[in-house]
Amino acid sequence: MNMEMEIYVITCNISQGMVFNGKQEDLQRMFSYLGRGGYMKRNEKFNLCFNDMINEIAATSPQMYQLRKFLNNNVPDGSYFAVSGRKPTKEVNDMLVESLLILNRIVSHEDLRSMDFLYANYNVYAALGRERSLVGEERDKTKRTCRFCGETYPNTTFDVEAHAISEAFGNKTIICLDECDVCNAEFGKGDGIETDIISYFDTDRVLAQIKNKDNKIPKIEFPEYKLSIVDKTISMKFKNQPTKEPTLDLINELKEKEYLINLQNIYRALCKYFISIVSDDLLAHFADTISWIKGKKRNTILPKVAIATSDRVYQQPTITYYIRKVQDHHLPFCVAEFRFAQLIISYIVPFSDGDTCNFVDDGDYFNYWNYMQHYKKLDWNFIDLSDDSKQRYTVKFEYTK
Repeated sequence: MNMEMEIYVITCNISQGMVFNGKQEDLQRMFSYLGRGGYMKRNEKFNLCFNDMINEIAATSPQMYQLRKFLNNNVPDGSYFAVSGRKPTKEVNDMLVESLLILNRIVSHEDLRSMDFLYANYNVYAALGRERSLVGEERDKTKRTCRFCGETYPNTTFDVEAHAISEAFGNKTIICLDECDVCNAEFGKGDGIETDIISYFDTDRVLAQIKNKDNKIPKIEFPEYKLSIVDKTISMKFKNQPTKEPTLDLINELKEKEYLINLQNIYRALCKYFISIVSDDLLAHFADTISWIKGKKRNTILPKVAIATSDRVYQQPTITYYIRKVQDHHLPFCVAEFRFAQLIISYIVPFSDGDTCNFVDDGDYFNYWNYMQHYKKLDWNFIDLSDDSKQRYTVKFEYTK
């Protein structure tokens, strides 16, 4: 007898539900194997048994190949994952992910204890992109209100699917329903804020092999060649074939890549990502933030932005944000954290009505920063993104044997 069964696979970075059709005895055997104990370790023994099972039952349940592909892409050998027979609630999913982070030695119990201050002072929210997520309650396009310009249908339209985080950073799943077509085009135009942030982190996208809007690994186009990295191998494609075999010295003399970037637009784009995913009930606190994102409010000085390098690669970008729940105005009302490629970017969301301090003074900023104990294990660089004019930036790789 044939039957249908759903399983839910949870990893540190992504969770996905899969529906299987096949013989009852085959599917029950599969779930019995995968679901025992909740947590599974992908090692040589697991791979042998799993592949044997695929060979035996994939003829009647070809979705097994989909499961193998998912594990190959998301669970490295030696890592743990979890399996559930039903979609877990957010609380259960978070608990499973927390356990997996510890099992896979990504964080420790001590790291989690360092979050105690954070949880005591902030409510924590996250858009992790483990599955397709639609931000905004109204599914009827004619009843939506744009959270950036406040326009409604028919004064504007919502026909283009608006990605809450730029697709160039690998976002395929987090969609903002409340971003109108006009704002979407404005953010992504040639001199738009999303263009500037993509240009600024162009090298990081390429080195981490983050798939772009076209689902391809991006290239950096230098004046004389295109550079790409596939499977950790550097590929250089010259626009005009050199007359002789290029040497390292010749390659290192090639022209650099030039960008024109507005640094403040990078900060605007980071905050645009936050506004795209924040819950509707919190939007009212960020009216001035939205005006600044749209270029209607100008400011010459902004809080610093902290950037650290992780030992993990985030193929799907994530945003975590913290909303202050205590009346301590030495702490920012909202802190957001954007992760993509190997970068972790922590930034205060400015101009909220919950702040009485702007945190542009080093004393105010680092007083707050010293409370963020969960950040202590990383090496952070603090950068100033206040410049609100287009500046010339260049990228040049130096190659060695």
